[in-house]
Amino acid sequence: MTPLLREHRLKLAIPVLVTVLVVCWTLAIQPFTRYGDNWALWPVILSLPLATAIHVYLVAALRPKWPLVGYAVVHLSALLAIVIICIMRISKDSL
Repeated sequence: MTPLLREHRLKLAIPVLVTVLVVCWTLAIQPFTRYGDNWALWPVILSLPLATAIHVYLVAALRPKWPLVGYAVVHLSALLAIVIICIMRISKDSL
C-alpha cells in the first residue's frame, strides 16, 4: 500500500461511497416509482456535482496530484455511466 493510500484511505473512499449510495437509493426506490416520477431523481442527479466537489478537494488538498487526477477521471466516468442507468431505472424512461 502506498503512503498516500495508507494515510488518507477514508478520504479517498468518500467518492466511492457516494456511488454506492446512488446504487442503493436506486435499488430501494425503483419499485415505488412510476413512469415520469421525477421526485426520486434529485439525489441521483446531485451525486455528480457532489462527487466532483469531493474530487476537487482531494486534488487540492493531497499530494501527489496526478494519481488523484487519474482517480477522479476514472471514477467520475464510471459514476456518469452509473447515474445514467440509475436515472433510467428510477424514471422508467429511456434517454
